[in-house]
Amino acid sequence: MNKRKQKFEQSGFHANRSNVSAQTLSPAGLVNVRISRRQFFGAGLTAAAVILLDGCSTVAELAHPNHAPVETAPDCGNTHAHSKQVSALSVHPDGKTLFSGGNDETVKIWSHPDGAHVKTLSGHSDTVFSLAVSPDGKHLFSSSADRTIRIWTLPEGTLARTLTGHSDRVRVMAVSHDGKWLASGSFDRTVKLWSIPDGTLAQTLAGDTDWVTSLAFTPCGTKLISGYHDQTIVVWNISDGSVLQKWNREPGAIVSLSVTPDGKRLITGNCNGVIKIRSLTDGLVLKALKAHAYSVNAIVLTPDGNRFVSASADETIKLWDLTKGRLIKTVIQKDAVHVLSLSPDGKLLVSGESSGAIKLWDMQEISSPKCLLHAENVSKMK
Repeated sequence: MNKRKQKFEQSGFHANRSNVSAQTLSPAGLVNVRISRRQFFGAGLTAAAVILLDGCSTVAELAHPNHAPVETAPDCGNTHAHSKQVSALSVHPDGKTLFSGGNDETVKIWSHPDGAHVKTLSGHSDTVFSLAVSPDGKHLFSSSADRTIRIWTLPEGTLARTLTGHSDRVRVMAVSHDGKWLASGSFDRTVKLWSIPDGTLAQTLAGDTDWVTSLAFTPCGTKLISGYHDQTIVVWNISDGSVLQKWNREPGAIVSLSVTPDGKRLITGNCNGVIKIRSLTDGLVLKALKAHAYSVNAIVLTPDGNRFVSASADETIKLWDLTKGRLIKTVIQKDAVHVLSLSPDGKLLVSGESSGAIKLWDMQEISSPKCLLHAENVSKMK
């Protein structure tokens, strides 16, 4: 046995002509997981190790619930909105301004519908993970791997204050529908509630969970739902910080979640590409969709609650009929799609990719997107 093969197998991996496999400890015990050789070596050893050994097996034979049209989206070329991966998006309540954040440590403001770059907000010293806008449109919130949250005044885009308190990367945020609360979730395993707009820390919600991956307020504003890397979902009472419900050990880490406009259902996406629709009353799973081959990175719902869109590391965006749990359309991208945002009127869909590309889609068709371009990034692209 040569040294490379010996080191490979000592790392816990085994390969044949078509697949690479490993064993991982899941809630059900020790299980075998596998991906194709092409996926493994294309991802690189580190990424593939995360896929295989983190309980997020990529099962290539995941089937769609039904046959639906498939379309390939045009490429944005070499001029992208960000010089690195787009990790955060938000749309202003008036639908005329877009916000994006990326691994290039910047927040960018864009006008709509012309797609012109308006301003770049600097100050974060690491990846911008999440963006949110207050319902009154007066403040923009950005969270970062630098452990801070920044509050920017709009439309000027000036820094109002910086919030500190998390001891690790601030992965996700959500704003309550009444505009009173900003929730932030971190790798430090806590959720923090901040009052808007003064940024006073009101509560820290912590339990025996892993790092926080996703957050969503219910429309009434009395509950907050948090998803965790350890496959847990928690429903919190905002008034006193108590746990109302807790669903443990979903098969696969929770990556994204969204609450329906009527507050009755929760849609979750996990690292295995599975989307679940469950009742928020009792946690009963109403439908489980084998939606994507890889992680479901984002889920957004239309204002009427009849449709939703999912985006994945498998380089696809999918449109779904929520009422029937059926796939309407699949759009194939060139790169992994990490984030989605929908305008308040439900007409504009915005997607962000690992390449730094941002695309604007008409929600009626989800076809022929417009690319946001920032010329200064041409020289920065690798």
